[in-house]
Order: sequence, then structure tokens, then C-alpha cells
Amino acid sequence: MAGKIDKALQQLLKQSIKIMKLWENASPTSAFAAQKIKLNLSGHDFIWVIFRLNTSVNRQVTTAVAPLSSGQGEITLAQGGSPYMVQYYRPFTLDASSVDFSHGFLGYPSRSETQNDAAAIPLKIYGVKLIGDAIN
Repeated sequence: MAGKIDKALQQLLKQSIKIMKLWENASPTSAFAAQKIKLNLSGHDFIWVIFRLNTSVNRQVTTAVAPLSSGQGEITLAQGGSPYMVQYYRPFTLDASSVDFSHGFLGYPSRSETQNDAAAIPLKIYGVKLIGDAIN
């Protein structure tokens, strides 16, 4: 019975959401300067961006999902360790034709943040389309 329910849920998901890769970073180990990525986002409800912590840590650590209607998004990542935690941050704006990534920033406790384009590297951008009445 569980197998039938699992298959039914998978089918419902396939019928309610469509995800399409729109862009991939060709140099994920390089610093990522502030830049606008031209894309056709019309027809998508959200973008989903996968980020890498920084240029030296080879992990796809987290994602940011932003509704196109919001016009903006951001990613804040943290890496714990002694004696302090480091925060990596990168804001972005979006519209129907582009995703515009700001510079990356590093933040340390008790210090102001500093611009660092080796932080919060965008790796992939996906367009997400809700089909029908998937989410109310």
C-alpha cells in the first residue's frame, strides 16, 4: 500500500510543479563579481538558486528560492568553527529577463561585514513553474 501512495504522490508532484535549469556557473571555483545574468524568466513563478559557500569549500551548501513577483532575494550562509562563526551573504534582484547578483560579503562576529566576491558563489539557477492551482 505504501508503494502505491508513494507513486501517487510522485505523480501529483509531477503534475503540480515544473523545474527547469536555466543557467550554470562555468567557473564555480572562481570569485563571482557582481553581475547580471540575462535569462528569460517569464513563465516561471519562482527562481531556485544553488550556492556554494565560497571558492575554497567544494560544497553546494544551500539554496535560495525567490518568487519572481518579489523582485529580490538573498542568501545568507554560515560556517561554524572555533573561535567564531563566519557568515557569507549575497543579495540579488530579479525580473522577467534577468537575475542581478550583488557582490558577496563576509561577516564575522564583532566586526563589520566586508565585500568579498569569493563568498556565496551562485552555481545554478532553476526556473520553477507552478502548474494549475499547485499552491494557494
